[in-house]
Amino acid sequence: MNLGVIDTTEDSLYNIDLRLNSPTEAVADTLTTGVGSHGTVTIHELHGLAESDITHDGVAEVIILNRDDHDDINLKLDEALVNKYYRVYRVYDYHNEDFTLYDVKDTDFIGTVGIELNSRLDGIKIGILYQDDTLHAVNVASDTPRVFTLTNDVYNLTKPLETTGTGRVTIKGDGERAEDRVIEMNNFSGFNLINESVLSVENITIQHANNDSGSVINVQGENSSLMIENAIFRNNTSIKNGGVINTENNSIIERIDATFNDNTAGLRGGAI
Repeated sequence: MNLGVIDTTEDSLYNIDLRLNSPTEAVADTLTTGVGSHGTVTIHELHGLAESDITHDGVAEVIILNRDDHDDINLKLDEALVNKYYRVYRVYDYHNEDFTLYDVKDTDFIGTVGIELNSRLDGIKIGILYQDDTLHAVNVASDTPRVFTLTNDVYNLTKPLETTGTGRVTIKGDGERAEDRVIEMNNFSGFNLINESVLSVENITIQHANNDSGSVINVQGENSSLMIENAIFRNNTSIKNGGVINTENNSIIERIDATFNDNTAGLRGGAI
């Protein structure tokens, strides 16, 4: 429904009803501005939108301001309205008090959901405002031990894992065999241990990583260590050394119990 045309120099109050049909579809009342108008339309409340509607299943964009391209008028969200719906999901939200660690599964959400203005400042976005790759978020977190458990058949990495944070991080599959749970690296680089990090890889398959050295695991810190138990590494590639694992600077290898299949390195160590 179009509520009409704004034609005033005074502050005015309008009610805008919003219908959220699904996580990715929504409609709302609109306001039309006159040609050559200027100013700011501040949204103080959204009727028809409940906090439970703001999920991380998708994102909907709702156009509220119907304006001419030459109009100097934009939307603004009231700070209290943003705070009402804005929610952050972090690795730290998955704290397991029984074991004093962060216990994260591949199905957990890491990111921000809520409402924000769209880029044109004529509508709002509802739903996912930011989402991180869950494995990446677990890897770069620091200090407190964290566990990433793969419960589905395949996890598709969406970005390089970057530097592994301090403390112990455990990556494991919950299947009966290592081949039951696969991390598909999609040619991204893997774990980079340089900051007193301890990495454990258990009961899982990791494939198609790509890096300069140590495509899956690059251990460079003197106080960093690595333990691998019942893992499979296949089809991983490094340009220089260590098709799967590269170690430097007297780093510690506690144990490697793994199968290496069809991994390559440009210089030395097709596997390690």
